[in-house]
Amino acid sequence: MSISKRIAELNRLDDLIIYRAICSCSQEKHDLTIHLEKDTEFDLLLLTFYVNLSIDEYFSLWEKDNFKGKLKKFIHILWIRIKLSLKVLFTGYIEIEQEFIIDDKDQIDSLVKSLEEGKSYLNIE
Repeated sequence: MSISKRIAELNRLDDLIIYRAICSCSQEKHDLTIHLEKDTEFDLLLLTFYVNLSIDEYFSLWEKDNFKGKLKKFIHILWIRIKLSLKVLFTGYIEIEQEFIIDDKDQIDSLVKSLEEGKSYLNIE
């Protein structure tokens, strides 16, 4: 079911509504999945955002034109991946950020409208 501009409802269950927000850059990898959930046991409203992150988004191989530049960049990316993997192994987490672009008022209004609709469906006051 569609809400409106680049916001879609994916699934609706008794205590959970799932939305998909599409990034204005139009890359599928940047889509945002939003869970609006009512926890009746603890009387909580849970709003959870899910996004797929990848290292290649930060360190693109295509920034250099020649083979030597691409090889150097590849080794650099590999080294960063090893460092991040070790950090996850020893600390349990890493911090990565990724942009999600909302480029106009209509998309913001659509997101707010979908959350308001979900709030109403879940009977949250």
